[in-house]
Amino acid sequence: MVVDLKDEIRYRGYEPNPKIIIPNENLLSIYELIKDFDMNEVEYKRESLRSILVKAKEFFDKYYELHKVPFEIFKKVGPFDFSYDCEISPFWLPIKRVDEDAYYGMLRELIVCGEETRTVFTGIELPKIITEASTLSYVHEITHSQDNHIYGSIRNYYNTELLSVFNELLCAGSMDDGGKLSHLADVLRLSDLKYGIKFLQDGLGKEDEKYNELAEASCYVESTLKAYNMYMDYYSGDKMTRQYIILMIQKVFDGEITLEQCLEALDITYPNSLSPKKLTKFLKR
Repeated sequence: MVVDLKDEIRYRGYEPNPKIIIPNENLLSIYELIKDFDMNEVEYKRESLRSILVKAKEFFDKYYELHKVPFEIFKKVGPFDFSYDCEISPFWLPIKRVDEDAYYGMLRELIVCGEETRTVFTGIELPKIITEASTLSYVHEITHSQDNHIYGSIRNYYNTELLSVFNELLCAGSMDDGGKLSHLADVLRLSDLKYGIKFLQDGLGKEDEKYNELAEASCYVESTLKAYNMYMDYYSGDKMTRQYIILMIQKVFDGEITLEQCLEALDITYPNSLSPKKLTKFLKR
């Protein structure tokens, strides 16, 4: 697995040397709007692993056609190490339960360098204690499986979390639960956004010594804001608008267009995602 951010950017085909986001007036206004969101105050309802897997698959079956993903399995037989890779349904990726918080999820992958650099997946990690939030985490990681291994499908590193966050919001909004999961998704995502903005503000003037950490925060901030912008357009849109948004995402999954081409078609940019007024109206839904 690639650890160094510059290596990851190169091996995945992202544009090099992304600039650290400097919080402007609109971003700080959004911080003021969401500063009271706190994931630490959330009470989670326990669920079974089977139930969250079923919910996630039903969600994807309703909206998308997912493709198989590259999978590699490692086995040790005596003193020998063997590996085998193939393509499988993303829902067949092995799940490992780990001691992490309720909102944790991680798609485990390897970037294999050779004549051609390729990405293979080894499984998905979820917390030992499964809750309603785990549905969102699983949807998030399955979404990553659809674009993380396609070289150049995302050009801007700061867009890499966008579709996963969008699908969390879409999944939560599609549940017939009186808006409970949507509220939970907002609390969790906007808490992350709040911490990201604060980290960027506190990091002003430290761009050289903390570049990797600030770039990661910039990624989550920009991806989250664009994901909310896209979902707000979906939420308030008519049937044709909604179908078009899903169609464009499907084209990204299928490798027909880049995510940036999708965003251009949907008129989703970072500047027009910095709208405290639009977010305020949406949060009152």
